[in-house]
Amino acid sequence: MPTELLSARSPTASTLVGRTAELERLTRALDLTGPGSAAGPSGALRHVLVAGDAGIGKTRLLTELGRLVGSSDRRLAIGHCLDFGDATLPYLPFTEIFGRLQAEAASEMSAIAHRHRAIRRLLPSERALPDDPDEPAEPTGHVGRTELFDAVARAFDRLAADGGLVVMIEDLHWSDPSSRDLLTYLLARRFEHPVCLVMSYRTDDLVRSHPLRAVLANWSRLDQLERIDLPRLSDGELQQMVLGLRPELQDGELDSVVRRADGNAFFAEELAAAADVRGTVPSDLAGLLLVRLDALTETAVQVVRVAAVAGRQVGHELLAAVAELPTDELDQAIRSAVEGQVLVGRSDGYAFRHALLAEAVYDDLLPGERVRFHARYVQALSRPGIGGTAAERARHARSAHDIATTIRASIEAGDEALRVGGPDDALRHYRNALRLAETNPIPGVDDQAAALVSLTIKAADAAETAGHLDQSIDLLRDRLSDGPAVAGAVRAALLQALAASLLYSDYDLDERTLLTEALDLVDPERDRELYCKILATRARSFMSRGRYSDAIEASRRATALARELGLHRTVAHQTILLARIKQRLGDPESSIQETERVLANAVADGDAGTEVRATDQLGTIRFEQGRLADALAAFERGAERATTIGRRWSPHGLDSAVMAAQTAFALGEWDRSLELSAGDEQVPDLSRANLDLGILAVRAGRGDPSGFALLPRLRRWWPYDAMTIINSVPAVELYAFTGGFDAALGLYDELVAATERAYGGTFIGQLRMSGVLLDVLTMAARASRDIAPLAARAEDAVAAATTAMDSFLTMRTPGPEAYAWLARVRAEELRFRSATGQAVEYADQVAAWRAAVQGFTEYPHLLESTRSRIRLAAVLRDGDHDDRQEAAELIADAAQVAARLGARPLEAELATLGVRGAAAPRPSDRNPLTARERRSWISSPRG
Repeated sequence: MPTELLSARSPTASTLVGRTAELERLTRALDLTGPGSAAGPSGALRHVLVAGDAGIGKTRLLTELGRLVGSSDRRLAIGHCLDFGDATLPYLPFTEIFGRLQAEAASEMSAIAHRHRAIRRLLPSERALPDDPDEPAEPTGHVGRTELFDAVARAFDRLAADGGLVVMIEDLHWSDPSSRDLLTYLLARRFEHPVCLVMSYRTDDLVRSHPLRAVLANWSRLDQLERIDLPRLSDGELQQMVLGLRPELQDGELDSVVRRADGNAFFAEELAAAADVRGTVPSDLAGLLLVRLDALTETAVQVVRVAAVAGRQVGHELLAAVAELPTDELDQAIRSAVEGQVLVGRSDGYAFRHALLAEAVYDDLLPGERVRFHARYVQALSRPGIGGTAAERARHARSAHDIATTIRASIEAGDEALRVGGPDDALRHYRNALRLAETNPIPGVDDQAAALVSLTIKAADAAETAGHLDQSIDLLRDRLSDGPAVAGAVRAALLQALAASLLYSDYDLDERTLLTEALDLVDPERDRELYCKILATRARSFMSRGRYSDAIEASRRATALARELGLHRTVAHQTILLARIKQRLGDPESSIQETERVLANAVADGDAGTEVRATDQLGTIRFEQGRLADALAAFERGAERATTIGRRWSPHGLDSAVMAAQTAFALGEWDRSLELSAGDEQVPDLSRANLDLGILAVRAGRGDPSGFALLPRLRRWWPYDAMTIINSVPAVELYAFTGGFDAALGLYDELVAATERAYGGTFIGQLRMSGVLLDVLTMAARASRDIAPLAARAEDAVAAATTAMDSFLTMRTPGPEAYAWLARVRAEELRFRSATGQAVEYADQVAAWRAAVQGFTEYPHLLESTRSRIRLAAVLRDGDHDDRQEAAELIADAAQVAARLGARPLEAELATLGVRGAAAPRPSDRNPLTARERRSWISSPRG
């Protein structure tokens, strides 16, 4: 148990100074003056974010708030984020909260864990290392993020039932990705009982690349979250505080303290304390922080140094094991450190009074001291009964230069992070292990090559799950370059993993070659599970290339073997694949029924990964049918589910998010599309590129030239993801709208060349590209450009579109989107001929544009439908009275749509028809939009 802590004096400010307004805002947000309600003045649940520089007084303010909470009928739960560097431990502050509850109210925690079993994953006893470090921890099953997040929320609700609950999370700048995701979930959650979150972070730690910045930007949109920024204290407030600590200071000494503290409460306290110890004010802050140690006993200083190696806080049992002191000496040393205001006591251990103090003490250690202390922590964490986690052991082992332990603990930490839905954390741990395993043996294995490949595949899977598909492919491809060191079934496993990842991308590697080699290397009887994986991946490969008969055969073989081996997820995924083939072969309803059956089973079995995959496929099928409202509902569900299980940027999670936004864009729900774009969030690079396409689409739709700024970074991904090519087409339209016809045609040629490299020939997306090109050529012709080269390009565009449709028809029947663009191409061809002075029959133009309007009615893309109606109206204005009347109605409807969407290109086109209030094209105008703008629709293989 921790040493009992009693102190006769407290040189810290006993009265809160200069924070009256902030404390009032906190108490008002938490409604601490009311009878147990956590509702603010509006009756809505309020959470609070406290921000300020290190030492500015965040902890002191929250301590005072905690005192007020303690005197009310609320319960208080406190968790801390710790600086573990890259050895992050998922959900650390929540482990502290529930661990403390387990220690202080074991029966209540037991009841909560019994009712919400996922909570067990967060208890220190569950996360602790096994007593015997040579034996792996007994697996207790994977817990999905949905289950875990919901369990935490319900546990908080239960704790709040009797009078409300205030949850304080300090030091978010050190938070792990999983904790940030859980907090995001909790902030958006509607609780049955009063639950308030109060969080703090250092503003001066948030450099531009800090991951918390994007999270805070996302939180800023939450109405139920109030942010309180702590400014520096004024000179008068500092003087009041310092005199409360050291009333005997002379004016010169007081002025010096105030001047040096520069509004920072902690620095002022330290300066005042230093004056007490040495009589002078040190000039160096690090030295200033360490002055407190001068008043401690030699043994206490040694204990403080040991504690600093652990970080901001340390458990009593762990500190005792590392300090290696008799119990009485340890107790006396800790008491000295507490009375000297270096450490403070907690229910399960001790913490430094301020993080800066822990950092200063650690930095003051000699290199040899650090190594020895870290080594003792490794030894202590390996003993039975001490507790701790693999992430902690890995961090200490790395600093102790204990390579073997670092490798083993890093792998264990990665496994633990994946079990609780932290793929980014897992990837960091696996990469740490890989870096060392390149030149050092992985402990406990005989076949080092096989172990290294297995670790590489683990890291690649974590990277793919976290949304870093490019990193996943690079990891696997680099491992293959090891050559003869990787052979047989080990090489086959690596080839299969790489081929599976490649099927989500457009890299310059052919997965067919990899799978053929893998089949040659594997023994179907000995390596049955690997053989099943290869067959399943081969089925995906065949389907992606339109070889449906081969895909069906490979999938059925994989399914039969998977059933024998009990690989239920593989069976489910192959059933989804076979259903997709049915849709492509013209039976979408059967495909939907079979996919829905898999989805229902996945939900019943708790297989969230398969649930996301099936939901994404349902959205895709409905999208290709032109049932966009149904597709949007499915994609949004898939994206939300992927987020809750920590797979938001995995291939199917990303596809659902991207397609949800582009489907909303097509339906004319542009604000919803922007909301789905995650424009203010930190997103993996390749995922960001896909989402940036949505920003480009909206900016082009609104005639905003700032869309051009996105092109340089989009080009980077053209060789790796063909979707980034076809969906860069809106930039062609934007160039034309702003009068940059040469730039528009040049970009179009770049896109065509890139798609030819990606697809190796014709592709169905050429229909859309040809339609856009013909529009640009017409605009250029009307701007008095040279007609002859434009006419040649127009002829090529029509031919390319016709060839693309004919080629696609040899594989399967296109969806309504393809037919809509084919009709558009035909109408745009006649429009171009008319604009260049060629004779075109009035009836032919009317019929062509009516067909285009009908096409974009069956495939309900509001922007393209409105554009087609405007051009039909332009033709009808030359007709008889009834046609002119119809034109007027079409123009009036289009003007309303253009105004609602903020679509200046549509308004400019309407202006040429004499519509009042419509904007003429003005290239210099800029439409001020938020950064949360989103993706265009994709017309290529989705058909």
